[in-house]
Amino acid sequence: MDLLRKGGDFREIARTLSTHASGKDGGEVIYTIHSLKPLIKETLSGLRPGQNSGILDVEGKYYILNLPGDGESPGAGLGNIKKRIKKTIHAEKQKELEKSYLEKLREQAVIDIDEALLADIKLDGNEEQTEKWSKDKRPLARVYSSVMSAGDFVSMALPAYKRNKNMPKLKKQMIDNWINYKVIDHEALGRLYEVNTDLKGKVSRYENQLLKKTFFNKVIIPGVVVTDAELKDYYIKHQEDFTGPEMIKIQQITVKTMDEARDILKSLGNGADFSWLAGQKSVDSAAGDGGDVGWIDIMQLPEPEREVAGRTGPGEISPAFGVDSFFRIIRVQDRIEAEARGFGEVKDDIYRACFREQADNLMKTYIARLKADADIKIHEDVLRSYEKMLKR
Repeated sequence: MDLLRKGGDFREIARTLSTHASGKDGGEVIYTIHSLKPLIKETLSGLRPGQNSGILDVEGKYYILNLPGDGESPGAGLGNIKKRIKKTIHAEKQKELEKSYLEKLREQAVIDIDEALLADIKLDGNEEQTEKWSKDKRPLARVYSSVMSAGDFVSMALPAYKRNKNMPKLKKQMIDNWINYKVIDHEALGRLYEVNTDLKGKVSRYENQLLKKTFFNKVIIPGVVVTDAELKDYYIKHQEDFTGPEMIKIQQITVKTMDEARDILKSLGNGADFSWLAGQKSVDSAAGDGGDVGWIDIMQLPEPEREVAGRTGPGEISPAFGVDSFFRIIRVQDRIEAEARGFGEVKDDIYRACFREQADNLMKTYIARLKADADIKIHEDVLRSYEKMLKR
């Protein structure tokens, strides 16, 4: 929120900081209105195009929303967003089909729930009572031959109860989820997918990966020994990898046209105050602070601005440059050059790097020894035939 208030570009901030799947697209995502959560729908209804929301707490996750205006969104226009609309509709249809198929499976299944026992189970008791329930072996629910005991249910439900104290709703939800998993398991096993060659191959590859990981953990890792001398040597040789970011303090003026930007540059050249012009002319959120963005890691700036800032010295004003669909002028107030962090500050990072390097080298040595002892034959004629086939 601070970055946005200081004029940061919403899409660039989303690409850098967002943990949502849309982060790679600059936070841009297409939703149908009825699929939105109530708080998000209500917030969007009060936003003007181009405006940012405040911080929303939606079920323990935090959102900042922006409603793109005409021409602001790189995906504006049906031609560019058609794929994402199609993907959204596909996902909704898939959910509907999954729900319908699950209902059908449940209707066909042999399901038995001990409602009296379920009603008796308490999740809000003291530690002794909870421990007693967690050891209860009485069958609570049955789907075909799969049985969940009261103790299994308590162990599964307790972590969720800490987040949701609505006992009746939680019990129903946990039982329903378990039944859903079991009817799907029964259907999948009944289709004998394990006979399918593709699935057998995937299972075999997964088993091989587990075996290799076990081998690595038991044979290679015990042979890795990282000394303090090696850590210091690694730090000296790779000091550029442990350098802090270059920080820059800037003011900015953002306008909609290059002609406006040129007029502002002319005014600045005639002695106009940068802060005053930013407050009067700038259309970004830093305008209220006289264009002051404050200190920022130069690598967090969008590419055009990063390049301009890199060649603008303290106290200097940049030429106008394009940022998305706007034009910007910056004044570099101060900068702190990138500097190496101390050994103690990065010792843990160095240890991890040294550990990986030693482990990789040990693995290569071990493989070379195994290959030297192995009976290996490469059928060059077969390789050549594959090469010809692939070229066709």
